[in-house]
Amino acid sequence: MFVGFEDGSLVQWNTEDIRDKVVIQAHKGAIVSATISKNGRYLVTGSKDRTAKVWDLQNHTPWQSAIELAHHEDKVSLLGISPDGTRIVTAGH
Repeated sequence: MFVGFEDGSLVQWNTEDIRDKVVIQAHKGAIVSATISKNGRYLVTGSKDRTAKVWDLQNHTPWQSAIELAHHEDKVSLLGISPDGTRIVTAGH
């Protein structure tokens, strides 16, 4: 389970042991949207910092290898991943 916070941090919780978690500073602004691909490989997060980031969860170090989608005019409040996982759509206000 993933939870994004106002300070831009992203927490991955182990649902079997709630005390086990990973915390990273994912964005410079609040995380306002997130989605996971149908196959569970990719997590995409959107932020008030006007970026979206693509995280490859099958990578052994996913938190060090995010792809940043920058240059949005405002916060990235809506995200989508195509069913086959090959395309990402982002939208904001």
